[in-house]
Amino acid sequence: MIREFGKKIEEWFGLRLNKNKQKELPVLLVQRARFLGFRTEQEYLRHLGSNTSLDTEMKYWASVLTVNETYFFRNREQWKALEEVVIPYLLMKNSDTHQLSFLSLGAASGEEPYTLALVLASSFPHLTDWNIEIHATDIDEEKISAARNGLYAQRSVNTVPDELLEQYFLRCNGRYRLDDKIRSKVRFFYHNILKLPSGLPHGKYDVIICRNVIIYFSESVAKTLIRRMAEMLTPQGFLMLGHSEGYLTSGLNVSPRFEQGAVLYQYNNGISATSDSSDPFACQLQSPLAPEMQEFRDDRGSNDDVLDQSREKEHVQEVLEEILPLIDKKKFWEAKQRLDYVLSLKPLSPHAFYLLGMWYFMQEMYGDALHQFDKVRYIKPDHVMNLLHLALTSQKLGKMTEAREYYHYLTTVLQSVPSELCIDEYHNLTAGFIRILAERNMKGLSYA
Repeated sequence: MIREFGKKIEEWFGLRLNKNKQKELPVLLVQRARFLGFRTEQEYLRHLGSNTSLDTEMKYWASVLTVNETYFFRNREQWKALEEVVIPYLLMKNSDTHQLSFLSLGAASGEEPYTLALVLASSFPHLTDWNIEIHATDIDEEKISAARNGLYAQRSVNTVPDELLEQYFLRCNGRYRLDDKIRSKVRFFYHNILKLPSGLPHGKYDVIICRNVIIYFSESVAKTLIRRMAEMLTPQGFLMLGHSEGYLTSGLNVSPRFEQGAVLYQYNNGISATSDSSDPFACQLQSPLAPEMQEFRDDRGSNDDVLDQSREKEHVQEVLEEILPLIDKKKFWEAKQRLDYVLSLKPLSPHAFYLLGMWYFMQEMYGDALHQFDKVRYIKPDHVMNLLHLALTSQKLGKMTEAREYYHYLTTVLQSVPSELCIDEYHNLTAGFIRILAERNMKGLSYA
């Protein structure tokens, strides 16, 4: 019976319920059946199977089963990238039309699209003659109603900069009401994301934000949704995804862009990444070696020597294996020489990014370390040691919510890994040890 209802939920929303929701489902099903006057759950399920008009029930279960925890300026690095890089780029690109369009999917109670409106109002107040549209959708009508009301608890605004909190929020009875001018900039719509691209006011958007939504779908559904989102972008438009969702872009027509410590995805639209060197987003993968690296490179062989692909791969691996021992011995200059050398050959090497993160981490430069670990996460999301250090670095920076999320995802990844498997041969760390460490740290954060 529960399995049958789970299939119904997936048919409606495409949702893949986590273990906690699966455990809650029998109780929720009984409660709903009793509330509607059905004698048994089976009778309620028969009603669902025979009734073609199920809007009310679909909306009820959407509200119960979807996770809506969010807050203003969540994952600040992404907002910084949007403010300092993406929006200026779009203003230049759209200078002839004076139009910008944004879409927030799975917007819940509105903190995400309102954050965007706050960024535009505070950092780009001169755009009075521009037509800027922000559309936001969710499948939960109660959340949409709350979003339109714009009244928030303290926990939702804890991350709002003080000057914006003072300027754009009014405190009333222990809660915070968002200024009408900001609320008027966002239009909310009831929408099932599975219906993309239909049901939305625009066919194309400059930026689509869909964070921590598609992780609840099966991988095949999630990839289909990302492909549809990409096709809804204007040429060279941008897609913002959640931290653990980047791997789903593999094989799709979007390219990662590392900006301001965050990763955004740009729609390729058939444009070569190297076709226009004046474009700030044109891919410039090869960068000249720093002067101090030239001697090191010459020691390894002349610049004129051309290694075949297999030899080059072996050569890079040899250099990579030298780096972690140097970092552990605090020989940072020697380690950095080798890192720069590897990145000049393999500019998108996740292993090199991870080691560069460790280089910063061991020198207590945690912000820079997090930037590098973030790059690895988007290229290789199940990199166990990187997930561990994302969590540890987030703790060091006081980002406890993010740390818990990383520890939780790490334990999920390790569930299918044999405990005795050695993950980090240099430090002799097994999967079992790392899992215990992650669970202990996550438990400590829960009580903090």
